[in-house]
Parts: sequence; structure tokens; C-alpha cells
Amino acid sequence: MESMILKGEKARNALVRGINLVTDCVKATLGPNGHNVVFEERRPRFPTTTNDGVTIVERIDLQDSFENLGCRILQQAAGQTNKMAGDGTTTSIILAQGFVQEGIKNVAAGENSLDILQGMSKAIDLVITKLRENATEVKTIEQIQQLATVSSGEEEIGGIITQAYQKVGMNGIIQFELGKKQETILDIVDGIKFAKGYLSPLMINKQEKACVELENPLILIVDERITYIYQIMSVLESVVSSQRPLLIISEDISMELLKLLVSNKINRTMEIAAVTSPGYGERRKAYLEDIATLTGGMVISEENGITLEEVLSQHLGGAKKVIVQKESTSIIGGYGSKTEIEERAQQVKARIVDAEDDWTKGKLRERLGWLNGKICTVKVGGATEAEAIRKQYLVEDALNSARAGIEHGVLPGGGVALLEAAKILETVQSANKGEMIGNKIVSEVLKLPVKILAENNGRNSLEVISEIMTLPQGYGYDALTDCYVDLVEQGIFDAAEVTIQALQNAYSVAALVINSEGLITYEV
Repeated sequence: MESMILKGEKARNALVRGINLVTDCVKATLGPNGHNVVFEERRPRFPTTTNDGVTIVERIDLQDSFENLGCRILQQAAGQTNKMAGDGTTTSIILAQGFVQEGIKNVAAGENSLDILQGMSKAIDLVITKLRENATEVKTIEQIQQLATVSSGEEEIGGIITQAYQKVGMNGIIQFELGKKQETILDIVDGIKFAKGYLSPLMINKQEKACVELENPLILIVDERITYIYQIMSVLESVVSSQRPLLIISEDISMELLKLLVSNKINRTMEIAAVTSPGYGERRKAYLEDIATLTGGMVISEENGITLEEVLSQHLGGAKKVIVQKESTSIIGGYGSKTEIEERAQQVKARIVDAEDDWTKGKLRERLGWLNGKICTVKVGGATEAEAIRKQYLVEDALNSARAGIEHGVLPGGGVALLEAAKILETVQSANKGEMIGNKIVSEVLKLPVKILAENNGRNSLEVISEIMTLPQGYGYDALTDCYVDLVEQGIFDAAEVTIQALQNAYSVAALVINSEGLITYEV
């Protein structure tokens, strides 16, 4: 396999061409009147439509190897935005193209690339600070519906997400999957879910689902590492005599002990699953106490005055069912006391009120969702498989946007939040010419979401932007009604974290491309 090398301006231009090819395909989807893109699923091969930015960019593979590197860079940025915020990938791609095009143009004119990037970085920091200041808290179910509707572009999807939150509460656990019926339905079960999976795939007892399912299990909750078999011998004896399966939740399990537990499972002595505890430090302790409350068990720890060797059957929790997958554990129908669960929920609510930062509040709300004790699965249906898959992408975007809004607040939608935050850049002064160019690039590129939204609606983008700049704060262009409105009053929101992540990851693309001097790829 022979290496192919491209250097200097030719290398940067190849990256730009790749980014342009991808972005020109993606940006047509922006807004309620944006267009769909049809792509062919690889396995099995059938056509699917979507307007989701990350889904589109992930399906693109350009013929030119150098241009394809630009495509791959965009894929990483869109994927990171999706991972961190769950939505906003189209906006991230549009901003990335703008930053790259303007940055490369100025570098080609002889400006210093590092100075330009420094100016852009400082400008983006100022804008993000302003966005956080302008964000408002999501307090009502109506706001969730508005967020979900704007994100998905469909009132039906917004309604489905709203129903799900009405069933499980603002901090409830909601997940989604492809359903088996034409209509989309909500499946509600009592339970909790956390992001820790089985410690060994040899524990799997449902091969067709690649998971462990335990019916009416006992649950051992331990706030320490379990090293030796003798430490849990009394527990294992209780499990065998009760003829019930066992779930172990602990800080960790030694490899030697894990092998013994797997051996017991393989020899059918008992059904067993082992997972590590969610969270870290004090937060882990809180999560374990929550699980103990929900399942009617006790956290085994020195702090609670009991060692593993002293554990009796009454110290174990229980549930109707446990499902352990590769990366998650669901406990359904815990046997905890309703009174004790409600008391603990009230304690968490009080801590939310006293919490001083958004991160802490978000984690406490997550715990409150646990104690609410319900899991809602949105089973997405459609007349055809392609239609169901298309709707599933929209449900994912809508749900992620709602979650981000609940955790970090919301901003006026329609690209206006970026437009308003960019005003702070007008006051920036620097003796460094390159930094001022970087500042100006950010200021101009932040207009792009509004510009493309207007163009996708058949409007003159310059006229739309000029009109918005004359309106009071929070007003903007509603592409659905083709009117200028109070965006907040009309429920046109974007999740603040989605906007911030889109901006940060767009800059990451620009920094990588603008400062590149060479490309290496391989001829297949």
C-alpha cells in the first residue's frame, strides 16, 4: 500500500473541498422547511431518508482520498457534538465550514494562521460565556414539547416525547428502539437504568438478545472491591438455597473471583450477573444508597457498619427483573418500601434547591429520576422499515435536545442566540491584526445558521438578518410561518448545551484544517 502525500496550500484546499462537498449536502436539511437526504443503507441495502446531520455525514465516503480526509474530520466533529449534546450536528457542520473557508482564505492572503486561530478561540470563549448567561431554565412540560418539536421538525415527534415525559416525569428515564407495529407506542415499566454492563460476556443467558436476564433476583450492593470467594460465601449459600438468581453491584471484582462466578453460571449452579457501581466517589455512594432504597436492600460497607462476611439474606435487595447488557443495567420493579423511596426523593429535591451549580443540579435530577422509578421505552413504528428508521432518528434528536434543555437550559432558536451573542465581539480590541481577523471571522460565521435557514425557506438571507438586527432581543425569523416573532413566546427554543457544543466542535475542525501543512493517505 503506497503512501500519497500532499503539502501546503494544496493540502488545505483538498480538505476544504471535502468539507464543502459534505456541508453542501447537509445544510439543505436545516430548518422546518429544509430538505431530506436519501441514502442507501449498506446492510441490508435499501433507501432511507433523513435530515439528521450526523447520520448524513456518517454515510458519506468520497472517492478522492485527500478530500475524504476533510469528510472524516467533519464526521469526528459531528460525532462529538452528537455524543456530548445529542443534537445540533447540522449547525456544527455549517459553522465548521464557515470557520474553515474564512480562515483558509486569510491564510492564503498571507496572514498568520496561529494568530487567526488565537483570535477565533478568544472570540468563541466570549460567545459561549454570553450563551450561558442568556440560557433560561426549562420548567414546564410545554417547553419540553416545544424543544422536541423544533429539534425534530415534526409535531408528532414532539408530542410523543412530551407524552413520555408526562409518564415518567421531567427527570425520568426515556429510551427508544424500533418497534414492531406501524404506530409508535410508549412502553412504561417500573425501574431504573445505569450505564454499567456485565463484567463478563460468559454471564449472558439470552444469546439472541446478547444480555443477561434475571427473574426475581437477589441483589448484593457493595461499596468496595470484592477479592476472595470466602467474602461472599454466605451470600452464595443464600442464593443457592433460595433458588433465586443473583446480581452483584460492587466497586470491582477480582479476576480470580470473576472466573469462579462464571464457572458457577456455566455449571448451572446459579444464574448470576456482576456489574460495577455507577458514578465515582461520593456520587457513587449516593447512587448505591438509591439502589438499595429502591430494591429494599442495604449497602454493604464499613461506613454502614457491616462487612461482606456478615451479610445475611435480609441485607440483600430484590426486584422483579434485571436486564444486564454490554453497557447498561436495568433493574425493573424493585422491592423497596414506597415510603422510604418517597422520603429519599424528598431529600434529593431539597438538595437540588440548595445546589449552587448546573452540573450538580443535573446529577441530582438524574437521581430524582431514578427514585421516580419508571423507564419509558419509545417503540418507534412506521408504515415501512425505512419510515420507521427515519422517525427513529428524529426521536433520538428530539429526546436528546429535551434532555440537554432540562439539564442546561434553553436559548431562543432559529439561529438568533448565536446572532445576539456575537454582538459582544463588536467591543473586542487587539493590537494583533491576526487576532482581530479571527474575531471578525467568528462574528460573521455566527450569522450562517440564520442565513441558511432563510435560504432554505426561499427568502433573501441578507434582508432577514438585517430585519432581525432591528428587532428586540429574543425576536427572530420563524421559518415555519414565514414571520418575525417573539421566539420564546412562540416556543422556538434550542437547548443551550447543543448550541455550545456545536460551536466548540466547529472550531476544533477549523483549528485542525487551518493549521495543517501536509496530508498523508494511502492508495488502495
